[in-house]
Order: sequence, then structure tokens, then C-alpha cells
Amino acid sequence: MTLLNVIKTITKSFHIPSKRNIHLTVLRNAVSIDLKEKIIYKETDIQKWRARLYYQSFASKILHNLSPKQLSEYDKIINGDTNEWDLFYYVTGRKEPPQEIAETSVFPIIKKFISESEGFKRYN
Repeated sequence: MTLLNVIKTITKSFHIPSKRNIHLTVLRNAVSIDLKEKIIYKETDIQKWRARLYYQSFASKILHNLSPKQLSEYDKIINGDTNEWDLFYYVTGRKEPPQEIAETSVFPIIKKFISESEGFKRYN
């Protein structure tokens, strides 16, 4: 058997993909990853929008009934260092709020309002 025949026999047993096949595979994976990232981003955006609607609804219906102290506490909660997601998880009961938020007099009011809202019941 010549060296050339040995090489042909060996290469037949291995699948060596062409550059075109490799390129198509990489392209398909890239498109799939981009689409997944786009969907995750859009879902995140929708959830942020939904959380903002709860806060806007709270502000339009309850804010005028709050005392000046409660208004100040509410302002510190929504405009403070707390991440928007974390704040939503605190008021929905998915995460334990930090002590400085939980001890405010307005936090239970926000939590009760959101838990009783119709959209929250459908969402959970």
C-alpha cells in the first residue's frame, strides 16, 4: 500500500467539515444567540414597563393621601440607591427588603396596594 492510499483511507474514516459548513454552523449559532438575547432583553423591558405601571398607578391613586413624612419616605425609596428590579421584588414579596425600606411607614402601603391590584393577581 502506498502512502497516498493510506492517507486516502484515513481521511475517509474522518469527517472533515468544509469551510463553508463551518461558516454556516457558526452563523446559525450566532443568529440563535442574537435572537435569544433579543427575546430576553424584550422580556426584561416588558417587565420593567409593567413594574413602572404599578408605581404610576400607586402614585395616581394613593399619593395624595400620604402625609409629608410618607411622601418623603416614598421619594427616598423610589429615587434612592435601590435597583428597580429589587424594589419590585421587595413590594411583591419575592425578596426580603432591607431594613431601611421595610421600616418605613409607606412600604406596607405600597406592598398592600400592589398585592391588591388586578394586574398583579393576573401576573402572579
